[in-house]
Amino acid sequence: MIASVLLFLAVLGGPVDRTTDISVTIPNIKEVKGEIVIAIYDQTEKFPKVGETYRTVRFKVRSATETYTIKNVKQGECALAIYHDENSDGICNSNFFGIPKEGYGFSNNIKPVFRAPPYEACMIRIPENSSISVKLIY
Repeated sequence: MIASVLLFLAVLGGPVDRTTDISVTIPNIKEVKGEIVIAIYDQTEKFPKVGETYRTVRFKVRSATETYTIKNVKQGECALAIYHDENSDGICNSNFFGIPKEGYGFSNNIKPVFRAPPYEACMIRIPENSSISVKLIY
């Protein structure tokens, strides 16, 4: 019996990760223009590096409060970094000191001081069909 289960898992490529949907609400969008970018990180050492995400979604801003449901996210731990790409240029514009000029935020509503917060501070657990709210910092 055990051999049959192992053979079945080997054929499928190993155990299957469980996925779920996560709804992200951004309640304080300053201007109804541009796009919201939500980056999901599932590894400490990659947070919050550009291009090192587990998943990234982008959607057009249509109101001052937006809720977006991300489908088929791995259940477990992750951290979110979000920014309001007001001019839709595909980057989070920053000033001379590297401080974002566009709205940004992190899961757990962590407010960074002088640099991006650590993964552990922003880490959330994603159970089945969860929702979170992230306030942007402008």
